[in-house]
Amino acid sequence: MRRVKGLIQLVIVLALVALIVWTNVKPSEGQRIEDATYVGDPQVLGENEGQRVIVSGTVETVAGAVDEQVGISFASPVVRRSVEELDYTDEWVWRGVSSGTTGAPLTDATLVGGVRLGQFELDDRMAAALPIHQRDWAESDFDDETLAWLYDRWHWLQDGAEWYISQVPVTPTGEYNPIEADQIGSLRVRYDVWRDDANREVTLVGVQRGSTLCYDEDLDAACAFEGILDKDELVASNGFSVLMGEIVCAGIPIVLLSIFGVRNLLDL
Repeated sequence: MRRVKGLIQLVIVLALVALIVWTNVKPSEGQRIEDATYVGDPQVLGENEGQRVIVSGTVETVAGAVDEQVGISFASPVVRRSVEELDYTDEWVWRGVSSGTTGAPLTDATLVGGVRLGQFELDDRMAAALPIHQRDWAESDFDDETLAWLYDRWHWLQDGAEWYISQVPVTPTGEYNPIEADQIGSLRVRYDVWRDDANREVTLVGVQRGSTLCYDEDLDAACAFEGILDKDELVASNGFSVLMGEIVCAGIPIVLLSIFGVRNLLDL
């Protein structure tokens, strides 16, 4: 049995190695950062219409994000909503409700208001990709009227250092009690917003469509980088990110699976 397990582990190793090789040798003409036009200052130029461009500068807030499902607005233009659902198996647990969950009344989501870079408005996917440091939300993010509205409809629930608005006043503990059955399926919600002191200087790679900088579906690289970078720095930064991603996502598992796979195959 151990030898079968070892063989499976080594097959996975070969698949990961093949994936790394493929990602580094596959044709990428027209998909690279190197194929983009470097503009630098974020100007809307007619000759770049429909083209992949590289622009850099300081992003500005045009409009704060709004969570229409919950009914609250934020000053931050990009907000990440995390949703958890209360469940009981062997114990009471909060389970994440991902954006791909079907039929859920509320799921994880990235909410986008309006963001500008120079003369460009950023589309939602580009804005969501911005490398702006975030922080946990706080009551200070809302005025008294909004807080009163939230207090009237939700409970504030603390779990460690994180605050949630919750449909239950406290998280149940101990063994299941039929009296608490109606609490199964209750939701709690928290948000991450832009830090006020975060660096907003970025370099972006996207497609110019009118005065909008759009996320590039065909780009075989990251689209957003922290800081003002020239084209050479951008290519180097992306290459480093790819290398680190391969090491973390594939290199480390390859080493570990190789060790355990050989040991199991030899039945040591």
